[in-house]
Amino acid sequence: MNLLLYMLLLAPLADANLIPTDKFLRLDQDTGYIRLIYRNTSGVTWKNLQLKIHSEIPVNFRTSPQRIHRCQPADRCIFEIIARRTPQTPSRRFPVEVKLLADGHPDLYTSLLFIDTTPGAGKRESGWIEAGTIKVGRTSKTSRVLVLALLSALPVIALIILGFYLKKKARKETG
Repeated sequence: MNLLLYMLLLAPLADANLIPTDKFLRLDQDTGYIRLIYRNTSGVTWKNLQLKIHSEIPVNFRTSPQRIHRCQPADRCIFEIIARRTPQTPSRRFPVEVKLLADGHPDLYTSLLFIDTTPGAGKRESGWIEAGTIKVGRTSKTSRVLVLALLSALPVIALIILGFYLKKKARKETG
């Protein structure tokens, strides 16, 4: 299992540990799933533990199990989020808000989970780190030449200014 913590923490408690088993919930076809492991490191027994998921993008979510009736200290509880694509689901990556609730604690833990609905979402990484998207555009040759000329002229201009400054300083000292 790839236990990388790629969730952004919005309002964590010191005793809440919710870890995804992958970086993204991947929708390679129409459905995808991810497991979230909750470790109760508090000294409190939580009753009726459940996940609520909120997304601005149209995706159908289901959690399994719907509710964990009792989670004692040092227990490990596993939730599975199953997502289903709708016809309006865009082909991109986007965050969804995941809330962990318990009886008497409506906001025990809140975090972001990222969903990947791009065409290659089902493929696992091969050791490469993704740095984002790069937009490649065409630049005109004249603008490229202008930028290179300006960059190459900067050191020459700096040396000329330094020369004038040193010459002026030497004249002041002698004269």
